[in-house]
Parts: sequence; C-alpha cells; structure tokens
Amino acid sequence: MFVFTPTVTDNFTPNANPLNSANWTLFGAGFSPLQASSGACIGTSIGSDCDELYTRVSFTNDQYAQFTLNALGEGVAGSFVRASLAGSDGYALELVGPLGTGVDCSLSDNETEIFDTTITANAGDVFILAVIGTTLYVFQNNFQVPIITATDTQLSSGLPGLFCGPAFTLGDSSIGNFVAGTAAIVNTPCILFGARSPQIKVATPGGGTEALISDSLQVLQGASQISGMVAGCNVPSISLRDAQQNKIVNPA
Repeated sequence: MFVFTPTVTDNFTPNANPLNSANWTLFGAGFSPLQASSGACIGTSIGSDCDELYTRVSFTNDQYAQFTLNALGEGVAGSFVRASLAGSDGYALELVGPLGTGVDCSLSDNETEIFDTTITANAGDVFILAVIGTTLYVFQNNFQVPIITATDTQLSSGLPGLFCGPAFTLGDSSIGNFVAGTAAIVNTPCILFGARSPQIKVATPGGGTEALISDSLQVLQGASQISGMVAGCNVPSISLRDAQQNKIVNPA
C-alpha cells in the first residue's frame, strides 16, 4: 500500500509575485519564477519555463510532490522530485496541453526522457509524482494505482517543486493545492471494518497466517470503501468475516 505523509502544503494565497521567497527558490538558469494568483500557481513569463523548488525545509530521499491541475492550454505544467539547485537537475513529471484525451505525460531525468505516454486529463485532476528508492511513480486521482512506473538510478536526493510553461496567457498553465512530503510502500496487512463486520480475518504477508482483529479501531461504511481498500493492500489474501452471520463476506 502506498502511503504519502505530507510535510508541507501551499494553497497559493495570498497573491505573491514571485512565490514567497521564504518557501520557494527559482530553479534552473535562464528560467522564470512562478507566482501565486487568486489561489493558483502560474508562470510569470509567457513562452518561458517557470520553475521553482520548495526550499524552506529538507525532505527525505523517498518523496512526493502533489498538485491539482487547474488549467492547461497549449503550454506545459508539472512537478519535480529530487531536484537540486546546485546541479539544476531533477526528476520531472511534465504534462503538455491542451486538456482532453491527448495530453502528453512524460517523466524525465535532467532533460533525458525516461517514459512517455498519452493520457486523458481534465481540470481538477490531482497528480502525484513520487520516488521510492530507484522507482518513480505517477498517480492521477487514484493514489494506489500508478499510471506510470519507471526506474532510474541517477538521482538519490533533492527537493520537490513545480513548473508552468504558459503559451499564450499566464493563466494557460495553472496549478493549485501543492503538497509534498514522504512517500513509502507499507507491506502490512490491511485492517478493514464493514458496517456489519466487527470481526475481520487478515492474512499476514509471507506466511498467509490469519489474524482475528477486533472492532475497536475504525468502522468503514459501505462495500465500495472496503473493496477499494482491498485493492490497495499488498498482502497475499484477505478475508472479511461477518461475525453476526459467521460467513466470509465478498468485498467486491
């Protein structure tokens, strides 16, 4: 199961041109800064890459950068992880507009392409770029099922960040709700509780041993939530036992 623990957030209020220098630093020679405008992060120069890294705090090597895609015209928008101010390099997720069914989605390492595909993207979609060890992941809305998985060994540490490359107007490329922190994969049993399932048997990783768990932790209402949790579990098998009816419940 993927776990994302936030360290910092930025909702880009109040307005600031460039972004608050206590938190953000221009990234890359010859690039332009970003700005905060009406709760969105946009560029400051049309036809130019506008890149900044979050530099107020340090980050673990296994990290992620999350953002909401507000708008994307003919320009580009995306995020960085493990980026270095000194070396002007980093892992980048780049989305090339316009929005719809033909959005180019690519991963790169210091301008060297690692992976490229075409996706459907719309305003309001939430993207995560994460790196854990030598594996990179891209998520779109569903934070347990990556749309891209790739490996690369070039970069081992650095900072998260954002970029916008507006083509015709500054608002062409707009990002909101930045979140960054630690990314991890947790290989532990899922603890699931349904509305009528106060006792649940969970197979432990490796040996497949079942453990009975009481109902004292949390109650999840609805089969869809249970099914979604099962899909995100990295365990050999999971069975839900309805204690009232003494039978196995199919989470699907």
